[in-house]
Amino acid sequence: IREKNMYKGPSITHYKLQFDPENLLRCWDECLQKADYHSRRTTIAQFNQSNRFKKRGIAVIPIKYGIAFAECFLNQAAALVHIYKDGSVLVSHGGAEMGQGIHTKMQQVASRELRIPVSLIHISETSTNVVPNTCPSAASFGTDANGMAVKMACETLLQRLEPVIREDPKGTWQSWIKAAFFKKIGLSATGYYRGPDTYMDWKKQEGQPYAYFTYGTCCSEVEVDCLTGDYQ
Repeated sequence: IREKNMYKGPSITHYKLQFDPENLLRCWDECLQKADYHSRRTTIAQFNQSNRFKKRGIAVIPIKYGIAFAECFLNQAAALVHIYKDGSVLVSHGGAEMGQGIHTKMQQVASRELRIPVSLIHISETSTNVVPNTCPSAASFGTDANGMAVKMACETLLQRLEPVIREDPKGTWQSWIKAAFFKKIGLSATGYYRGPDTYMDWKKQEGQPYAYFTYGTCCSEVEVDCLTGDYQ
């Protein structure tokens, strides 16, 4: 029933947001294949016929999850990146770390943009005396917004370092930073990301409340002991 009712081809939600469900369908097909769903359903049917007090069931659930805030002013973020004379980098951003790994992701963004190992990059705990006017780390948009702010700050720094790198293309990161300091090149930069202009007209019940969708599919098999209630 879910498969028959699934979005197919260029689609539009009931609130008039257009999107392409290709990744959703790919997730669904891959999950069915990797979970060996159809074969397991047959096995489960046989198990349930031959067991009176233990029963099994299997389900596949897809998800289409909207990313970003419908209130567009919340889709913004800033970051501050310092490079020190020894080549180490300190990143401050507006995201709140609560176990989701946003600090690690910001390190990875800075590492990729500056083309240096993650071991050289350190994170300063989030504080509004460094990065002011932070927005909530919610709507699954914290990494998108703060990551873009860190990226932009790193791009500014790398742009400043380009003349130094051209002069000594075989140099090391540490030698380039030292040379930049002696050339009076600023080794600190801010980044600001202005996110998507999402909106929702609640009277008309239409709009674009999300920047995009992420998709996933999960397969779960459960066995229940009908006498004790025990389940696996």
